[in-house]
Amino acid sequence: MSGDDQHKFNEEYRKWQESMAKNDRDDVGKHAGKMEEIMARYNIPQGTPFDAIATTNGYSRHYDYREFQRRLSAEDQEKFDKEYEHWMHDRRKNDRDDIAKHEGKMQEILARYNIPRDVPYDLIASTGRRY
Repeated sequence: MSGDDQHKFNEEYRKWQESMAKNDRDDVGKHAGKMEEIMARYNIPQGTPFDAIATTNGYSRHYDYREFQRRLSAEDQEKFDKEYEHWMHDRRKNDRDDIAKHEGKMQEILARYNIPRDVPYDLIASTGRRY
């Protein structure tokens, strides 16, 4: 992402967080839409959490996310895929409690492999299991 777009994304993310705190649904949707437009320009998968893209210093992260693909054991990959499937389903339903529950389980698995929290989940999920 260009520095300018990263800055714009960070600004929209900050406004989105403020709107979430005030429970201002109109502004939440407006800022989410602007972030999603920027994400689409860079082919960032739709399910990628906004906080995985936003940066505190305005600069993009400097590692290649692909280096974290195919690191999980077969057993952990199966568990991750199941949690990812549930997480995507709950995001469509906007079930915040279950979203957080499944995200926590995915993060536990990623932590065992020292995979950073901001690596998009769809890069870790098995190919062909996009829900």
